[in-house]
Amino acid sequence: MSNSQPVVFSVLNIPFISIDSSSFSKTQNLNLAKYTLELNAQITEFLSQSTFNVTTNTPLSGFLGEFPNQGELSIGQPGGESFRVQPNNIIDSDMLKLIVNGQTYRTRWSEYVEGTLFGFDNANQYTNEYRIDNFVNFGQLTSFLQFSNIEAPVLKLLMSRPIDRVDISSLTFRLDGFPYTTVPTEVTTDGALLTVTPLVPLKAGMTYSIYGIDVFSEFGQAAYMSFLDITTSDAVIPNITATSRAYRQDDYPTLDASASELNAGSNLTILWTEVSNVGVVFEDASAAITAISLPNNVNDSVTADIKIRLTVSNESGRTAQEDITLSHQPSPASYISLVSAEGDYIGQGALWFLNQPIAFSSESTNQTPSELVLNYNGVSSSWWMNIQSADGSPLAIGEYSAQRWPFQGPGFAGFDFSGDGRGCNELTADFEIIELAYASNGDLAQLSVDFTQYCEYAGAPPLRGQVRFNSSMRINP
Repeated sequence: MSNSQPVVFSVLNIPFISIDSSSFSKTQNLNLAKYTLELNAQITEFLSQSTFNVTTNTPLSGFLGEFPNQGELSIGQPGGESFRVQPNNIIDSDMLKLIVNGQTYRTRWSEYVEGTLFGFDNANQYTNEYRIDNFVNFGQLTSFLQFSNIEAPVLKLLMSRPIDRVDISSLTFRLDGFPYTTVPTEVTTDGALLTVTPLVPLKAGMTYSIYGIDVFSEFGQAAYMSFLDITTSDAVIPNITATSRAYRQDDYPTLDASASELNAGSNLTILWTEVSNVGVVFEDASAAITAISLPNNVNDSVTADIKIRLTVSNESGRTAQEDITLSHQPSPASYISLVSAEGDYIGQGALWFLNQPIAFSSESTNQTPSELVLNYNGVSSSWWMNIQSADGSPLAIGEYSAQRWPFQGPGFAGFDFSGDGRGCNELTADFEIIELAYASNGDLAQLSVDFTQYCEYAGAPPLRGQVRFNSSMRINP
């Protein structure tokens, strides 16, 4: 920064000093966590008509957030006397030295210079004395997560000394709310900079917590990264639904992004891409609703999970992403797919896909055809579904309106889908039995049910589910 025009200071409209020309520069080396200052100026004092020059002999420098520990300025009249200004390194570095005619005087920097001059520009922090064991976290370099796509959301932290090593064995980066999804994370260092990068898209308009990073300087000083809460932008919010989250040869879901939200801007752009590498082809990769296919899936040879990414953006470049994983299901197929709206108690606002065939069991037989019970006891979660006809007649393929089983009123079928220790006191539901068959011994052999359940009151946030047990029907209509 330089100024060639005089700047005059006055008291009661009487000028007393003029800065006739000046130049000032401050550089910050974030890798070393150091700053460098240079000041050169010519000053005129009106009463005596004396002129003084301020000259940087050696740039003032130090660690960010600390008083200078190196450098020298000189102040004096052209061809006349001058004095030098030096940091008081190393003890009492909050003081500076004035060297006049070989005599040294000490005074505090704070009497002459604003302390923030020595700090990191984005940090509001008290200026410390120079100590070799200083090691603090200045905080975030920028406002985190203006975007929610994989390229942008990096959390950059600046330490007051170069980083020697990082312990991330206790690192937690997770959604601040159920289902407390843990985010896979990469942590890198570059000098005094620490960068935390999530490796998957973060949900737009949500808050995440990061904690459990121990950072060490080259002298062994430790700094613990306590809780950091970050909130992603809600300018655009992607929302994926699908006819199912399962596939097999010639049986692929249709993807739907039409429920995505545009909260800032006037134009929402959609792009579907495949994250996995199995050869997905999109009917229209820029359409809100698109079918997919897998031309190389011959004889059902592709069985790996397929990950597809939806990217939504507005005309200002605000971008957010969401992934959906499609799991291969053989025929017959057994799985439970749940889409829980935010506020739904049973599903806790999350997506669930449960497909361990050995976890399914049922006590239902054709001896009690008016009732169906299906249990899922997985490694980490347990769910169960109970269905009962309205009038005791055998359940059959068709659509039903229901109340909570077994307390349904006259004319209503009974229905209850519960799990992981959560159940509804009251509920309403609509369900459709699409497939129902019994084995020769009378045991339940096949069952396919689609349902929408509203827990506690009509119009509550819905839980939508697909239940398939030994199903031989198409996965996707």
